[in-house]
Amino acid sequence: MKTVIIPVDFSAASDNAVKHAAALSQVTEYEIGRIVLVNSYHVSIYEQILPSPDLVQVSEEEITARRGQIKVQLAALKQEVSLRTRVQVDTVESDQPLMRTLLEQIALTKADMIILGSNSAPSDKDSELGEQIIEVAKLSPIPVLIVPACASYSGINTVLLPCDFKNLSNLKPLKTMQESDLWTKKKVLVLNVDPNFRRAQPDDKFKEVENSLQGYLQNIDYEVYYSDDRDTLGGILKFAGEKAADMIIALPGKHSFFYAMTHQSISQALSINGKIPVLILK
Repeated sequence: MKTVIIPVDFSAASDNAVKHAAALSQVTEYEIGRIVLVNSYHVSIYEQILPSPDLVQVSEEEITARRGQIKVQLAALKQEVSLRTRVQVDTVESDQPLMRTLLEQIALTKADMIILGSNSAPSDKDSELGEQIIEVAKLSPIPVLIVPACASYSGINTVLLPCDFKNLSNLKPLKTMQESDLWTKKKVLVLNVDPNFRRAQPDDKFKEVENSLQGYLQNIDYEVYYSDDRDTLGGILKFAGEKAADMIIALPGKHSFFYAMTHQSISQALSINGKIPVLILK
């Protein structure tokens, strides 16, 4: 039985992440047996002692009232998810910062994945969690599935795996996929982002990496494609749309197109990508 954690703030983006998790839990192959809904109502000391730009200061009474409202909302959301799924649903309230809360819950529940909703546009402030996605994605020790606010679950059959063929170490994280039977049932499209057109005159290192894919993706149905688009983000999203990919997989650490971007670029990527969930491996 696998456990997934979903940070919630009762926004449209957060609600969609919950719906996505509920849908996944109904598919036997994902083996989800427990959903943990987590709300962090952390109020920083600055909010308590300093007024906002609108000269509004958060009082102790307001903080207490907010916590009471969150309890009611969490209970209602738990009931809703429980009726929709056949899995165990738990709720967690915390006055600690979100990332600290998630790390504690990962350790306590031995969670397998975090599912997090993202806002649909850079200017969309519907979800406060949307402002913390990058921190969660980079610091989480377990995979993170980022679900766009406008994405609807209709099955996962084709996944896009953008990667760099610079050297063999860039592909080592693919062992995560090799060790799971889950990916043997998917079509994996490997996209080598190659704006310098190295494939036209491949050196020995390039050939070695290319040939090693068969070992890393053994027993997985995959195809290799190339993109010479200098707009890495645009090229990846365009390709994903053309191939009707159901999910984009980002490799962890420095090997990932996701991590190679700046904070601003990642935010842009998640907001432009309005329909395709992004799974960040660890």
